[in-house]
Amino acid sequence: DRHITKKTKGVGRKSHGEADVPDTTSSEGPDKYSIDYMRMDSADQEKSRATMVMVNHKDGGIFSYATPGKGIQGDKYWLPKRMAKDIDNCGSKEVSLVQLKSDQEPAVVAVQEEIREVRRGRTICVNSPVGQSECNGRAENAIRRVQDKMRMLKCQVEIEAGAQADKMDDLI
Repeated sequence: DRHITKKTKGVGRKSHGEADVPDTTSSEGPDKYSIDYMRMDSADQEKSRATMVMVNHKDGGIFSYATPGKGIQGDKYWLPKRMAKDIDNCGSKEVSLVQLKSDQEPAVVAVQEEIREVRRGRTICVNSPVGQSECNGRAENAIRRVQDKMRMLKCQVEIEAGAQADKMDDLI
């Protein structure tokens, strides 16, 4: 069992000497990412565009990908490739293990499994138990943040244009 430490002045002691303090900046576990789909227009969920949201647990970075619908069939196959590339670009390319977390929605699991296949690095998929979407809380929080930003953007565009957008899809 390896314990990484860094030298820090005055931490852990009353004197002003140096003390060994665990280095919380090094990550010994897998890099973790949570993913889930969202929709902006609540009136007609099935007809509105789906947006995949991914959050990096290490730094809280959020990615959103507007797609014509859920899953990876047809013209949506670019999604897992783009997400795998973004995971690698976040510094996870050289990491020994990446963990992809999601709920058990079939469309999300399909994307999750395809990312695992596309990435060259070792990737494991973890799904929350059925009926416990709160286990994917980071993704749900990221979705709320993306929705807030999109509403703010819609409002700003409407003010600048002097007209109302009927649906959020009109802006995406």
